[in-house]
Amino acid sequence: MAQRWRTDAAVMAGIVAAFCVVSVLAGERIGIIGGQGWDGMAYTAWAEDFWQRVIVEHLTRYHSQRVLPSAIVHYGLRITGRPSDAAHAIAGFQVLNSAMLVIAAGLWAHLGAAMSWRRPARWVGFTRWGWCWPGGT
Repeated sequence: MAQRWRTDAAVMAGIVAAFCVVSVLAGERIGIIGGQGWDGMAYTAWAEDFWQRVIVEHLTRYHSQRVLPSAIVHYGLRITGRPSDAAHAIAGFQVLNSAMLVIAAGLWAHLGAAMSWRRPARWVGFTRWGWCWPGGT
């Protein structure tokens, strides 16, 4: 019984991963500025050249609260040897978003088990959580 939540977590994570793959391959994209959108211009620029744009040029207090995903994408691109251009930054954000959603699905199953929710309640909660997710990665 204690292991059942792990099986559920794996299945939930697999479902989310499948939806993420579909979303990355065929999902809706922002139609402005090559998929970046207005706010995304800043996030993409930070991901392209994190040190210069964030550390050297500085950010406003508002923007400094939003910099972590761009840092993760920037350094992820550097570690993997990918170019840090807009197209690769957008792909990096898709991978990061997908990874966070898969992790969240596993955590949901663990939370339900830790809170002693019955298995059907965990699955109903998972489906409701999934409906709140717009599917954009």
